[in-house]
Amino acid sequence: MTTLACDWGWSFHLESLSNGENAQNPLGFFYTTEIIFRNFDLLEIKTKKINGCVLSHANRDHSAGMEGFIDKFLHQMRDDMRFFTGEEKVLKDS
Repeated sequence: MTTLACDWGWSFHLESLSNGENAQNPLGFFYTTEIIFRNFDLLEIKTKKINGCVLSHANRDHSAGMEGFIDKFLHQMRDDMRFFTGEEKVLKDS
């Protein structure tokens, strides 16, 4: 429990600084929540400081852990938390 772990799929924690404002946004939520909880703890990520959550697309390896993440941290999330989702498009041959 002293090193970061990974799971099927992927999950990133994005952090940016613009005009003195810090923004934090998880991108993707792995397949299981246990790994997200472990990594957040090790990285000392505070859910009350997260500005938004980003889900690129709905494949289970990117989204399955989101439900458990929200269940655990809903009471700690900011009132102005934003959720961003990608749009899947199918390209057709001309």
